[in-house]
Amino acid sequence: MPKVLNFQAIIEQDENGYYVASVPAVPGCVSGGDSYDEAVSMIQDALQGCLEFAETEPEFKKQIVYPSENKTRGVSIVNLPISLA
Repeated sequence: MPKVLNFQAIIEQDENGYYVASVPAVPGCVSGGDSYDEAVSMIQDALQGCLEFAETEPEFKKQIVYPSENKTRGVSIVNLPISLA
């Protein structure tokens, strides 16, 4: 069975509506898309590429914070609109 690592990504929508995605545990792992789903797909591709690159570059690999195998705990970031009188 293949090893499964669950990296966490942050996806934000910029002022122009573009979605920017990053994986904080992997330096320089950034991508984006015109929709949320596209950004998720693109950051998965970028993460895969970064991890493949890390296998050939030991100095880069040392900078990655690898999550525990099969870790399923997640983090949610939500907008909380608050009206102030």
